[in-house]
Amino acid sequence: MFTLTLITSELTIGATHSPDGAIGKPGLQVWGYRTDITLDGTDARGEDGAEFSSGKARILFPLSRKVSFFASYQAENKLNILHQARIGLRLRVFQPEDIDGALGDINPDGSIGRPFFALSGGFRIYETEPDTRFGIAALELVYPWKKHLTISAGAEINTDTSITIVDQFFGSLHIYTASYLTNEPYANPDGPVGFLNFRLSGGGSSEGFFGQLDILFPLNDQVTIGGFVRGERVAFPYERNGSLGVRFQAYPGVVR
Repeated sequence: MFTLTLITSELTIGATHSPDGAIGKPGLQVWGYRTDITLDGTDARGEDGAEFSSGKARILFPLSRKVSFFASYQAENKLNILHQARIGLRLRVFQPEDIDGALGDINPDGSIGRPFFALSGGFRIYETEPDTRFGIAALELVYPWKKHLTISAGAEINTDTSITIVDQFFGSLHIYTASYLTNEPYANPDGPVGFLNFRLSGGGSSEGFFGQLDILFPLNDQVTIGGFVRGERVAFPYERNGSLGVRFQAYPGVVR
């Protein structure tokens, strides 16, 4: 009876959980951050730019073990307030369907050695130009390389001609300090409960470059907290932006 109960539990977890959360149940991810701008001393605006607060929210909805839908909204409270919205899909076309694959070599991003794609599109609006919309399209390739390591690379096309856009090309390294137990695959989509994980990302464009460090801590099966620091440099006119933020992520459908 004990063996039968254990097997049933494992099959249920493997069948209902995905790397993005519980299948058919939405998850919520929220970011809040404050940015400080430093300008060139020769800039007519002076040396110290404005400090501003911004926020972002994303809903992540796993439709199956291979397909997840997401939608996000971001508001940046700069001198010219920016609103940005996008929708997208994560396509794990190489993800195995069988339960053994889910319980085998995996990390929080999916099956080891099986890449997946993230496609998204949307628009951005500045409050001073409410009738003008700028289109966005992005593609990212994510490769779960080892149980403790995922790498990714991507590109974004943006019709906005703002000189502060520095993430046209980007890549990341995601480091996990622990592996899931065999009876808890994707119990928390951000990693095993009680263990930190880190994401180093960076990229650039013809206008400048950026670097960012995210730290996440899964508190339990359903809740993850974290924070991040980000630095940007715009070539001309010269700007250095430093951001400090917090993250909160909830997956109410994940139940063991």
